[in-house]
Amino acid sequence: MTYRNRVIVAPTGNYGSINDVITRKAGTQKVSDLDTRNLVEFWKQIYDIDVSSDEIPLLKIKMMNSENTFTYPPSMCFFVGGDFLVIPAGVQGFIESKKSTLMPKMDEVTSKAIKDLKIGTTSLRSDASIVNQQNEVQTQLLQEIRQKLFSRNVSTRGSIISVHDELWFFPSQIQLS
Repeated sequence: MTYRNRVIVAPTGNYGSINDVITRKAGTQKVSDLDTRNLVEFWKQIYDIDVSSDEIPLLKIKMMNSENTFTYPPSMCFFVGGDFLVIPAGVQGFIESKKSTLMPKMDEVTSKAIKDLKIGTTSLRSDASIVNQQNEVQTQLLQEIRQKLFSRNVSTRGSIISVHDELWFFPSQIQLS
């Protein structure tokens, strides 16, 4: 806890530091006073990740840029060593497996979401050609938005979210003047 307490936690990739070590098995550790599930059930239901009920010791992690402390099984914490993170082959295989199963699900959700969707005069199609024309569709949409907003004052409200060390703005309200 003194020399190597900085970790990256799965599945979010957030940084934290180890504050405490609990000598209790993951199968017997409750998530919180309000949530009676144990860590094994929580990880399976929330993240679809299998955590062994025999994992011990559990780690209390204080997240960076937050006052919150969470309990993690050791298999979901990875030590930060300099500017790199050593990922065991089994974990890398798991990540690749999740990536490969996620793409078809994303395509299915996207095609359902953009079925018969029109933004302004631009119509989005869910067929395979949209993949090849992705930049063209984005360019058309941005060009149309630019034309409608050109020389107008715009005020927006929304959320700013950090995504891979970049700040992204997601407007929820747009007011034109």
